[in-house]
Parts: sequence; structure tokens; C-alpha cells
Amino acid sequence: MPDATEILHTPETEFVIAGDSHIFAMGASQAYVGPISLMAVDVPRCQGYFLMARWQGGRGPTYWDALVPLSRGRIVVLVVMGNQHFAHYLLARKPFFDFVDPTEPGHVLYPGAVVMPRRMVKALPMFDTRWVRDLVQRLRAGGCREVIVVGTPPVRSDFGAARENIIKDPFWRKRASSMGIDIASCGFTPAPIMKRLWGVLQESLADVAGETRARFLSVPGEAIDEHGFRKAEYCGPLWNFAHANDAYGRLVLEHIVRAVGRVADEASAPVS
Repeated sequence: MPDATEILHTPETEFVIAGDSHIFAMGASQAYVGPISLMAVDVPRCQGYFLMARWQGGRGPTYWDALVPLSRGRIVVLVVMGNQHFAHYLLARKPFFDFVDPTEPGHVLYPGAVVMPRRMVKALPMFDTRWVRDLVQRLRAGGCREVIVVGTPPVRSDFGAARENIIKDPFWRKRASSMGIDIASCGFTPAPIMKRLWGVLQESLADVAGETRARFLSVPGEAIDEHGFRKAEYCGPLWNFAHANDAYGRLVLEHIVRAVGRVADEASAPVS
């Protein structure tokens, strides 16, 4: 497999990375304050860009509307969603719920948890990817070359150790209030269950890619430990447990560039 720096710039390998907060680990500036525009990625000899806009805790319609004309003739890389499992289920009342994950043969359900069918878990609103489907269809109508949907950072196993940061954080305090939970005494969904929720999110993203004839680029295997959690070397400060560090971002960025190269190779291959 070639190194990312070996992929030459050609018109077939121009790409735009657009997405939510996980693009910051890849080198996009979270402090950007200018108008919506393209910023070159820091990978030598590659013609790739981040779609930049002022970060306000999420992306609105204006951001995605701007992507459509900029995607014409280019490969679009979508780095979307990724923290829904934490936002909805970090703070938890007992009993917890758990479900069978077919990718973990023989795994033990969490003791005392209420068992839910996997299909019911996947149908939860937090896994709704219809807006991604609609966006991919708009990008295709706008003339993009290809769409790649990227998997999101695996769960780190020690997020529960961030309790002191979590109970002081305005976001989590507001979240607890909306749920009617006392944040000072509430429990956290255990790491094995949170890992399985992350897995359902990856499956949902892969499904929407398949439904729209886009490509799903799963997380690099080298970022995941033998228990299915994010490796320690790809974890940043504990308070920022929901995001990976710059080393992970660099790993995924080069993973993306190689995927872009494969798209270009397939486009230039002779038809048999």
C-alpha cells in the first residue's frame, strides 16, 4: 500500500473533506473565523481541502449548502456524526440496557442490564442518517465525482474517569437537567455497552453509504485495541474523551488519501 505522500496530484484526486468536529484532529482549524471556504490539507503532493466555517458547536444548512457547488468534479469525504452515543447515553439511569453485537461472538451482556433487540437499538432516533442520505444525493446531483463516508473514532475505555470534568461541564449539566437526572450522582453507561452503541453508529453510516452508492471508509484497524476500544496512543486529554488526538487524525487523514487514490485508480482503469 503506498504512503499517502506518494499519491500525485491529478484532477482525479482532488477532494474536499467536510464534516463535524472530528475533522479538527485531522488538521482543520477549530479557531477558524472567516467565511465558508476551502483550506488545503497538510499532506504533501495531494490536492485536498477542508471545507471551513466558523465552528459553533455543529454545522448548519449554510455549511452543507456551500459544499454542493464546491463538490463539482471532486471527491467528497464526509466526516459526519460520531458522538451521538455519548450525547444521548453517557448519563444513564439504572438499569442499563444492552444488546447482542454479532461482531463480538461470545460476548457477555452487562450484568443486570435490560436486554433489547439490536434492531430496536438501531432504530433509535440518534442513529437516524436520513439527512446524510439526502446530502449524498444532493452532492451527486451537483456533479461530484464520488462520495466517501468516513467512520468515526472508537470509544476510549476509560471515559468514566472523566467524572469530575463531566459534572462541572455546562454542556453535561444542561443535558442532565433536560433528562431530569442529578448529574452529581448519576451513573455512566458502561464502556462495553458504549462501545456497542458506537458499533451500531458505524453500521448506520455504512448502511447509508450503501444505500446511496457511496463508499464507507471504516476506522483503520490499527487504531483499535484487542478489546475493540481506541488504542491509548490515539487518545488525547481525558476531558476530551469524545474526540481522538492529532495522531489519530493524521492516521485517518492518510487513510482517506489512500482511499481517494483507489477511487482515482478505478476511474482510470481500462474497461475490460
